[in-house]
Amino acid sequence: MSAIPPILEIQKLSAGYDRRRVVQELDLAIAPGEILLLLGHNGAGKTTLLSALFGLLAPSAGRVLYDGRDITARAPRNNVKNGIAFVPQGHAVFRRLTVHENLVLGGFTVTDKSEIARRIGQVEDLFPILRERRSQLAGTMSGGQQQMLAIGIALMLSPRLLILDEPSIGLAPNLVSAVMDSVQRVRASLGATILIVEQNIEKSLPIADRVMIMRTGRTVYCGPPDALTDRTVLVQYL
Repeated sequence: MSAIPPILEIQKLSAGYDRRRVVQELDLAIAPGEILLLLGHNGAGKTTLLSALFGLLAPSAGRVLYDGRDITARAPRNNVKNGIAFVPQGHAVFRRLTVHENLVLGGFTVTDKSEIARRIGQVEDLFPILRERRSQLAGTMSGGQQQMLAIGIALMLSPRLLILDEPSIGLAPNLVSAVMDSVQRVRASLGATILIVEQNIEKSLPIADRVMIMRTGRTVYCGPPDALTDRTVLVQYL
């Protein structure tokens, strides 16, 4: 039996700003339905890597393959149409619009109103708080609720690959747990593949199928999370 091909593959990818290389010759393959956790200190190159994957930054070398097709430096709008969604750092919501209006905008590529309604229902099933607060202005919600809404907006695109850049940033510990739980529910309910960058190792490690650790733009570990539960081992890589 042949192995299932990766949904996303990175081959010798390098990227940076001006003449400074931040990401250096990275190789990575992500399997369909996998939750891959990306760790590393500030400046390790994590956000630069995500930007290069999503088309926000043109790599200086290497290739990005999605479903076996070369999408290197492809425009983000085309990646969105092709099932890739990106939730950047911070609460990426329209603060002056209601929760419902935010979700409708999230489905901007969908022309069928009944399909938009179906997807909103699906998101609200995943995050019941969004159904309860559907008429509330997004900017008046708690940080954790706004982060769930930001993920919900991305899910309106029915992505096959969801990229999350530090979804727990600035949140209280109890809200971090809620956001990590929501990531697991997204995978379980929708079958989405998830690439998540996180600083909160304690909360994110248990939800990961595999962990990649970056240091100065290179991969220093890529393997199972179980090997990193001993903090003395983890510290060697960070």
